[in-house]
Amino acid sequence: MAQKEQLGLSEEQATTPIHVNGELWTLLEAARYLRGTRRDDNPNRKKALELAAELARLRRESQDMGDMELVGAADALEKSAREVWTANG
Repeated sequence: MAQKEQLGLSEEQATTPIHVNGELWTLLEAARYLRGTRRDDNPNRKKALELAAELARLRRESQDMGDMELVGAADALEKSAREVWTANG
């Protein structure tokens, strides 16, 4: 299983909570999910879209607070989630 360092997340970023379809995840869990999903031949596109929307919200909130490191992490994960959502769809 990929560690936060391999995914480019700091300790604070890795433990940042987000809500995805009624579930509480951390950014590390989201990154791990996306890493596995991108390798899946039949990914759950709806879940990827929900994740992308939550990551976009986190990115906007982080930008408003001036946390540019979290903005970067959320942006990168959001792009990955959107790629899953749009792939072969």
